Amino acid sequence: MRANEARTVELVGEVLEISPPTRLVISWSNASQASDPASRSRVSFDIVKYQGMVRLTVTHDELEAGSGMANGIQKDWPIVMSSLKSLLETGEGIDVFAKPTQA
Repeated sequence: MRANEARTVELVGEVLEISPPTRLVISWSNASQASDPASRSRVSFDIVKYQGMVRLTVTHDELEAGSGMANGIQKDWPIVMSSLKSLLETGEGIDVFAKPTQA
């Protein structure tokens, strides 16, 4: 996950669609490219109930194939979702900026 020295990720976006409590769609762009409409992608969050549970599906699309953003999100969304799962189960998320330790 790319971040600045303060360990923050600088992204900007707008709400494109909202259907509480099941769907949220936002635009997504690096803050440094916010003025370029071609650099924006779209993220959809969909929640479906399943017998006392819920399933969250995150879809990140409208990406330029092979771009830094496309390559980054393939690695970063699983880390973010893992941290969310840990937060919900234990009350504490994982450090999404942690690096693997050498064996």
